[in-house]
Amino acid sequence: HFSGKMSRLVLICGPIVSVSCAIWCGFLLDHIIQPFLLLLGKEGYKAPDTSTTNGDTGGSTNGSSKGKDNGSKGKDKASAKDKGKNAKEGKKADKKKEVERPLMEWEEEDRPGGVMHIKKIMNNTAARGWPSSTQKAYQSAREYLDSPIGAVPRAVLSVAVIWYVVTMRASVVPKIVEFVKHADQVAHSLSDPQVVYSVTDRQGNYHLIDDYYQGYKWIDENTPKDARVMAWWDYGYQITGIA
Repeated sequence: HFSGKMSRLVLICGPIVSVSCAIWCGFLLDHIIQPFLLLLGKEGYKAPDTSTTNGDTGGSTNGSSKGKDNGSKGKDKASAKDKGKNAKEGKKADKKKEVERPLMEWEEEDRPGGVMHIKKIMNNTAARGWPSSTQKAYQSAREYLDSPIGAVPRAVLSVAVIWYVVTMRASVVPKIVEFVKHADQVAHSLSDPQVVYSVTDRQGNYHLIDDYYQGYKWIDENTPKDARVMAWWDYGYQITGIA
């Protein structure tokens, strides 16, 4: 609709829409192929080891060690203060903890920037808002789906999707061909702008519409060559070329 009203939106949004569609198609293709790769021996998802993450055990370990030292020295008040301090530090560390993203098979190191970095930030933001029980349930579900038992129904679903695409091919292909022809016709019409065009009225009479040309011709004949004309940018190109 908007491309019919403002043709420059095709130039602006066309590449963006094409790349976005390619990303989505690649995402869908990865999910279709993934269960077959898992059944063929690819290593599946494994939950990160939380025993060494900062803030999970460090606070309790430091608190217990300091408690023993202070208990041996008989300083109960100092031990209580240390435990309270470590508990607060543990809570702060839990808020600041980040989800360690496993490297993909095409990655050699975790580099900042790009879509994967944005995805990591989104995962860390979600992890801070999720309770630990929800995170454990999510991790266990991913481990099950990537296991050989969980990959079987995923493979069946992938086969069903492929079968649906193949069976729908007979009705989809003609629509794709029609869309490509329509897009080609629109591209030709947009790439060959005209200031003079012909129309036919309801009675079948032929009319030549040259209002744009007559206006540009008047500007050329009645204004100095170095005159400045205030106009929209697409008309500005025509004024520069004709008038």
